[in-house]
Amino acid sequence: SAISVGDKFLGNVGSNFGPLTVGTTAVAVNSGTNLTNRKSLVIYNNGAVTIYWGPGSGVTTTTGMPIPRGTQVSIDVGANTIIYLITGTAAQNVRYAELS
Repeated sequence: SAISVGDKFLGNVGSNFGPLTVGTTAVAVNSGTNLTNRKSLVIYNNGAVTIYWGPGSGVTTTTGMPIPRGTQVSIDVGANTIIYLITGTAAQNVRYAELS
């Protein structure tokens, strides 16, 4: 599905994107080094099972917000918040994009 970008992003000055492997231990998106002045984070679940996200390393498959396989989530989040991902199955493939 397409990424919807609102008017607040018209002044974009940067972006960062890449792949990430998610498993049964919480992992920080972009290794915790967020894009300066980040305004939005898009996470696409390219894996075979649901992954879960949350704003702390303690996120679990019980407490996290789900991202079903083949779907994406767009989170309005600043650069000071580190987002973590976890799943119940090892080695799931994820794509992320940060916009500032």
